[in-house]
Amino acid sequence: MSKPTLIRDINGNLRDSKEITSKPGRQWRDAWKIDGNVISIEMAAARRTFEKALQDAARARMRDDLTPAWVKASMKGDAAKVAALRDEMNAIEALTSSPILKSATSPQELVALWDEALLGPNPFL
Repeated sequence: MSKPTLIRDINGNLRDSKEITSKPGRQWRDAWKIDGNVISIEMAAARRTFEKALQDAARARMRDDLTPAWVKASMKGDAAKVAALRDEMNAIEALTSSPILKSATSPQELVALWDEALLGPNPFL
């Protein structure tokens, strides 16, 4: 007999994965809530999980791409490039401070907030 694969939710509840009839994707793992044989997403936890991922992606994009490019363009005196980079930085700031992060009532609302052109691939798809 094989050992059961246990699933733990955000409240510490355990359930054998074979008993689960419905569960959301693993990207929401930190927000799973077991209710009978169904795993649902606890939205307060989902908002925290998504906000952290969004902020991490924004920091990485700023650190690795935008800030070095902005410094280089500034040193060259390329005002148009500096302005374009500043616009991208402002757009990222707007994403990370969006009121949707605090008010979303479904994971789909959060997923729709992610801008792949600014942040890269959405890990929640």
